[in-house]
Amino acid sequence: MWNKSVRIIAIAALIAAPVQQARAQMGAGYTDVGVTLGFGTFTGSGLPIGGRFEKILQTLPSLGNGLLGVGMGVDHYGFNHDGGDVGYTNLGATANYHFKLDDKRFDLFAGAGLGLHMVNCGKDNCGYSSGLFPITRLGGRYFMQSNIALYGDAGYGAAALNLGVTFKLK
Repeated sequence: MWNKSVRIIAIAALIAAPVQQARAQMGAGYTDVGVTLGFGTFTGSGLPIGGRFEKILQTLPSLGNGLLGVGMGVDHYGFNHDGGDVGYTNLGATANYHFKLDDKRFDLFAGAGLGLHMVNCGKDNCGYSSGLFPITRLGGRYFMQSNIALYGDAGYGAAALNLGVTFKLK
């Protein structure tokens, strides 16, 4: 499954490779959605597969003309514990500050928020429980075209590192 997922993202990135230099069109109202794969899980679980959504709300003149965005994410992963399967689904929301950069191909951001992990045990009591967790991350996008970007974030969430592709909706 891991190799297949990596191949899908690699093929999508190659298909989207630019013929000309991409220029990001980020500003208030920008919206995108994407898929991610997680690496370096904190529980030693399988490979988290996830999705991301973000909407840029406004420019922040008092903070260096950066952008304020609101992001939502979902990640799912599982592992075996004492002979039973344990599945985790994480839902999270973050406020993201996007730094103003001269090179519009790049978008760098820092975010913080709150997540909810929901545990599904394959047997009666697996010793894990659902609950809230903090989310902190540093991330970025590299726009290959104005509507397609390679995505990455590092921090605390379902995995230490998430890589993927995002697609501009608006």
